[in-house]
Amino acid sequence: MYNVTHFYQVPEDPIGTFIWFHGCVHDASAGWPYDPDECPECLGLPEEALARGYAVLAVESKNRERKERCFNYSPDETISDAYQVPKIIERFVRVKRLQDKPIYTAGVSSGASFAVKIPKGFYSSENEVKIHGAISEANAIPIESWGLLDTRGQLRYPGFPPNDPFSRVQMLENIDVFRSVGIPSDWVSVWQRSINESFFFERSPTITMPQSAAIVKALKAMGVVDEDGNLMGDPRIDAPNRTSVMHKWNFKLVQRVPWLNLNRNKPPMLTALSDRGAIFEEMNVAFARHEIIADYLVPCLAWLEKEGKADLKELGRQLGVKRLRDLTMDRIYPSPPPAPRPPPSPTKKGSEDADDDGNAVEGANG
Repeated sequence: MYNVTHFYQVPEDPIGTFIWFHGCVHDASAGWPYDPDECPECLGLPEEALARGYAVLAVESKNRERKERCFNYSPDETISDAYQVPKIIERFVRVKRLQDKPIYTAGVSSGASFAVKIPKGFYSSENEVKIHGAISEANAIPIESWGLLDTRGQLRYPGFPPNDPFSRVQMLENIDVFRSVGIPSDWVSVWQRSINESFFFERSPTITMPQSAAIVKALKAMGVVDEDGNLMGDPRIDAPNRTSVMHKWNFKLVQRVPWLNLNRNKPPMLTALSDRGAIFEEMNVAFARHEIIADYLVPCLAWLEKEGKADLKELGRQLGVKRLRDLTMDRIYPSPPPAPRPPPSPTKKGSEDADDDGNAVEGANG
């Protein structure tokens, strides 16, 4: 549609529609498992696919330049995705007869800012298709970009809200504005993770335990990971820095582990290329600065299904993924959210507050 490829999967008796917007230097195909026959272009990045009984539509950005591929919400129709995406979504839900079920948008990085802006494209008194909620990962936008309030400080679209150091401040400001006008909104902190010998095995279905242990052993020998499993720098930002121990770490890793590759034409399961396979992506997850993470998608969807009346952090504890490699494309039926936790005792108040004050924010929804 519109000369752009989109990917979708519809389970039997879907409970709603989940619209996914990829980040820069990615494609819609990254959300589906690699298959040499059925989908050779799919990457199956483990952070980018999760089924919960929703029809899933992954929309591709108009920009297809290899080193760009970002979503654009500018007023220039020649480069903007804002004009065609609402039509794509509306056509999809009508063809699949899903217009009467909830529709949620989600995205990461440029896709995240797009996911929370695009609901504005559906507002019309005559339009039956509405976006019911949005999930933003690793990004937020300036308050003025929402177009949320009118000159009186009231909701511009009554009854239809459009829904880290980098985006964290903006994200919390966004949430304050939402809550001030009665729109449920919440957020989840994602912390840095230690990289032990089973780290890559537990987070990728394509990496075996011996392979994971060999990768971690090499990373420690390179000084990229210390003996306690802590990363010694930012895998993405520090990789080009000649003075950093992280300089070209993925190239050095392949030299030590020759069954890995840096070949864009090979299957992605054992590549160390950035934005291509699990190894680089999971290193970014461990550093917890700016990376998509699937661990809390089900809690966010459960929160949206309850119209924001549940405790998102508690849902995260109860429904968050413990071992990412176990995720499959089989339907996971929604379960009711757990009962609220009792109020913390005064002696535990400090630790409870600390939970809510993470140093890297990866998800917020409204």
